[in-house]
Amino acid sequence: MQEDPNSILRSRSAIIGTIATVHLLLYFVVFLASMGSAMARFDGIGPPNFIFSALKAALATLSFPFMTAATSLDLRLAGILGWIPAFANSLLWGWAGWLVIRFCRARRIERQASQYL
Repeated sequence: MQEDPNSILRSRSAIIGTIATVHLLLYFVVFLASMGSAMARFDGIGPPNFIFSALKAALATLSFPFMTAATSLDLRLAGILGWIPAFANSLLWGWAGWLVIRFCRARRIERQASQYL
């Protein structure tokens, strides 16, 4: 039975859009929390605590690859344009997530089909 190509496209877009939206929101929240934690460190002179280190690691992970490249290339865009690499990064994560889901579905279908042979 063939699926409607439009429903496949909608499904792909929905998965990519959902993952990209969740990634962007998570990136924004971790970015703000990281900034808040960094500002709080200015009040003290102690070593960074676990929360600061965890936020820094989470931000580095969520920033990969576009935001990391933009930072290393010293790419600066004014105003709202500065969020373009973040949007592109989230779309890349959404696309990669869709590929992983598609791969897992194909493997599951192959396993189910091999059980019946």
